[in-house]
Amino acid sequence: MPALVPVVAVVPALTLTLTPVVAVVPVPALTLTLTPVVAVVPVPALTLTLTPVVAVATRSYPCQRQPSAHPSSLRVQAIVLLFTCTHNYLCLAAGTHGSAGDAGEDGHTMASPMLATDPGAAFDAFLADTAPSSLDRPEWSPDGGPLPALFLGHGAPPLFDDPLWIGELFAWAQALPTPRAVLMISAHWEHAPLRISATGAGVPLVYDFGGFAHRYSTMTYPTPDASWLAGRIGAVLPADEPVEQDRVRGLDHGAWVPLKVMYPYADVPVLQLSIPTHDPARLLELGDRLRPLRDEGVLIVGSGFLTHGLPFLTREAFVHNVVPTWSEEFDHWAAGALAAGDLDALAGYRDHAPGMPYAHPTVEHFVPLFVTLGAASRPDGPVETVVEGYQFGLAKRSFQVA
Repeated sequence: MPALVPVVAVVPALTLTLTPVVAVVPVPALTLTLTPVVAVVPVPALTLTLTPVVAVATRSYPCQRQPSAHPSSLRVQAIVLLFTCTHNYLCLAAGTHGSAGDAGEDGHTMASPMLATDPGAAFDAFLADTAPSSLDRPEWSPDGGPLPALFLGHGAPPLFDDPLWIGELFAWAQALPTPRAVLMISAHWEHAPLRISATGAGVPLVYDFGGFAHRYSTMTYPTPDASWLAGRIGAVLPADEPVEQDRVRGLDHGAWVPLKVMYPYADVPVLQLSIPTHDPARLLELGDRLRPLRDEGVLIVGSGFLTHGLPFLTREAFVHNVVPTWSEEFDHWAAGALAAGDLDALAGYRDHAPGMPYAHPTVEHFVPLFVTLGAASRPDGPVETVVEGYQFGLAKRSFQVA
């Protein structure tokens, strides 16, 4: 029997499929039904089916114990009984018990959107009270010069229950002229060679998540036709960089969730461009190729998350926004490297950044940053940070470049 790490996890009603596992008594394989209970469940390896569950799309990652250098890792195996190793999907069921914390001066402890009793109420209030002011936002014109390029933390459906984050993203959009179009490079679409999403008006959304309130899987975002932008993307890329057209894929949540707040009336054409590689140098070059679109009123947006160690989050992170050391250290390191314009340091994040690999067990949420930097007039210039802070213990740091 492996050494047991006794961790107490308070869990709601759920069904666990454990293979092979130690669950109070050694068993080769079994199904457990826990109905609210305090259970000691140390698990070296597991597969799970959960009800209820909160799910956030990501790539697959094996369940494993963190090194002792990160003591909070010992909680992961019990509280993130939530983790299912399936391709491109990660299910979490934390944050369903306990009360929300009060906002602290450091911004780390705050009421959690996971505890919202009326899903989307914060977004409804925003639509009624704040969104109409965007109708007076000036449109981009060539006289105003190129639009900036953005890197933003895109969140997931809980963003619609977070009035602070809604306000931050909307204020950011309000500070810019309305673009002619938005080009999103989202963490949730990786494909080589390059592909662009469907260009027609009102393309369907990709609901690449599960376990949230049903409302979020019925939301729409019917943007205008973006065929002209597809043509311009093909024109600015070199002949040896093929670009495929996906005629059916709509916008995934890395695109439509933040844009539904930033441009709430879906009145701006939007296209997605796939991530063709994780190589920073190639992504910087891609951003450089796309840069001329900024002069034409296109808002280039790299959409990811500055830290994204979902498998290593605890219940405290989901309910009280307690920030893990690895998330805070990586955030501070990245902020310093971005302020210094240190592209070499940023490109070497896998080997040299503090908090790795826990901040990014898979890297698709970090690498859109390189497309944004590549699209800057000076990729090694300082960035303008617009959003800071944490949600569920993950760094929301978002910025723009001129």
